Amino acid sequence: MPASVTNNKCKNSWWVYLIQTTAGSFYAGITTNPYRRWRQHCGDLRGGAKYLKAFLPQRFVYLAPYPDHAGAASREVQLKQMAHLEKEKMIQQAWGPTQKYLRFWQLDKLMRDCPRPGN
Repeated sequence: MPASVTNNKCKNSWWVYLIQTTAGSFYAGITTNPYRRWRQHCGDLRGGAKYLKAFLPQRFVYLAPYPDHAGAASREVQLKQMAHLEKEKMIQQAWGPTQKYLRFWQLDKLMRDCPRPGN
């Protein structure tokens, strides 16, 4: 699991994510609830990104906690400015050669270990 996730002190309320689409492209975003956002992007709930209606989401490939909206938004901009190959390299460095995407059981553990403030 990426150091950015495992070293977090659970004071975060924002998550930055990359979703890989079925076409192989990447979509970057931020959210306070990765489960809900995934369901929105998949069309189960209202509010998904238009981009992911044309390029269907396949899996999370990057998920990192941030303590505030400003930090998460700044990282999202950085991700969106990266070339496709740079994103692939970042994912490879974060997860290693054998694990290329975040499994939902890991997401469940992350959200349980790092509850939102006030919960």
